[in-house]
Amino acid sequence: MFGQENQALVEDTIYAVHSLVNVFRALHEINQGLRHYLFEERFHGNNWMVALNGLNEGAAGIAPQNAIGLGQGQGFEVAGDVNLAMGGGRGMPAGANPGQADRRLRSPDWKRLQLAPIRKNVYREHLKTSLRSPAEVDAYREANGIAVRGRGVPKPLLNIDEAGFPPDLAEAAQATGLSSLSGLHGQCWPVTLSGRDLLAIVHNETERRTLGYLLPAIVHVRHQEPFKPRDGPIVLVLTATRESAREIEQTVLDIEKYVSLRAVFLLSGVPKTPQLQNLKEGAQICVATPSRLVTFMEDKHVDLSRCSYLVVDGADRMLAMGLEKQLLTIAEHVRPDRQTLMWVTSRSLDIDHISDILLTDHVTVTFGASQTCQLHRVQHAVLVCEEDERENALITLFQDILCEGRDKVIVFVETRQTVDDLVVKMHDHNWPAVGVHRKKQEQERRWALEAFRLRSVPVLVATCVAACGLDADDVRFVVNYDRPARAEYTRRIKYAVRVDGSGKAYSFLAPSDSCHAEDMISILRDAKQDIPREVLNIAKGKVPSGGSRALDYYQ
Repeated sequence: MFGQENQALVEDTIYAVHSLVNVFRALHEINQGLRHYLFEERFHGNNWMVALNGLNEGAAGIAPQNAIGLGQGQGFEVAGDVNLAMGGGRGMPAGANPGQADRRLRSPDWKRLQLAPIRKNVYREHLKTSLRSPAEVDAYREANGIAVRGRGVPKPLLNIDEAGFPPDLAEAAQATGLSSLSGLHGQCWPVTLSGRDLLAIVHNETERRTLGYLLPAIVHVRHQEPFKPRDGPIVLVLTATRESAREIEQTVLDIEKYVSLRAVFLLSGVPKTPQLQNLKEGAQICVATPSRLVTFMEDKHVDLSRCSYLVVDGADRMLAMGLEKQLLTIAEHVRPDRQTLMWVTSRSLDIDHISDILLTDHVTVTFGASQTCQLHRVQHAVLVCEEDERENALITLFQDILCEGRDKVIVFVETRQTVDDLVVKMHDHNWPAVGVHRKKQEQERRWALEAFRLRSVPVLVATCVAACGLDADDVRFVVNYDRPARAEYTRRIKYAVRVDGSGKAYSFLAPSDSCHAEDMISILRDAKQDIPREVLNIAKGKVPSGGSRALDYYQ
């Protein structure tokens, strides 16, 4: 009897040991998968932001339920690979080392490195441009909504031939749709070709800003020492999302039909092996999302010492997603005498802070209506209701505002799960709706966005990142289902800006949400709209009684 009990005990012990071994194996695999994660805490009022960048492709987003109160299957939408990073604050303190964003990457000692000479100023002012009087220049800028700031800003160009592009590049520009020169290209090209650093603030995202830096980049490449296949890229373009990178890729493919050029694309969420193969073959231009590029830099697959032309396209979006440290790490590994261009859709203290770090003696060029002007061109409304009442309140809102089949509405939410839940809710109430988030297949997202653009469905439910680059200039309503910070609010409402001023932005606000009530007060003040007593009370912590109600405030 004792022997049988002893044998059973031994078997149980062996089973327990095997179980522990399996547990340790699983933990090891998890550790390997998460080794590139960068954790940073960011707290904006009551709003936690999770940015996910850096996991191997195909990995699922992970949201710590206990940390941020998300249910299973929920996760904040982010660009890039998935990387759990709670946000990013104001930026690096004075004297901080941006290379500390990743301990495996050592800061280059640029003083000891022998770098090839670079030529940045390749601009020769055309006779037509030089003969333009200061009064004519001022009139052109005013007519095109252009404001400039900086030392010795070059005169704008009025025609493509004034840029002095080589014949093949001029032909490529014409083929990509630049039969006439826009104010954006006319002012940015001479600044960039002169070798100056640039901060371009483009409030109207429909402008084809990619050509604003891509064509001068090709000219820059041609004026450097001959490129060798084993060299790293001469031009590095950083972009916030895979969708925006795809748009740049399409432009590059169009240009490659006319220009001898090699480009490599290091994008998050797609297999790494083909990207590594393209890197080995060499490319003058590299377009990358920050997290994927940092991963390749860690693994010694990318050498940026040859890079002399750095573009940060969508810097404001990168900062909003908590990618500041990755951005600074990358910039630190690009030679300090480089030319740097930053393109943003809005200006903020964070942008001023990062531009002070990345740019030297730069020119600031602003295009289109400012954020304040955009606020004036949209009617703002607040819907005060409890969290569990929002779905029904949204249905009621649709019944009020979507009485005409021509109107379209974008509902912005924070999580993928909310997108899926709201689309189901819409269908249950016979509202045609599509949803987009980054876990959906790219083809499915494209189909949904195209259906919305063509008015096949009037309702689009989207996370902010998935809607980035959306071509929809006929939207009348924007609904902020989840309360965004002010910077994100201004990015969202641009879709509701209409010439006749009939666009409207609705924002849900919980009675206990004092932080976002303060943001709404600031927005309403800037928009010159009355501030309702209920919102003032919420900001003061005086929770109003009652259920859901819409508070409409017009100019």
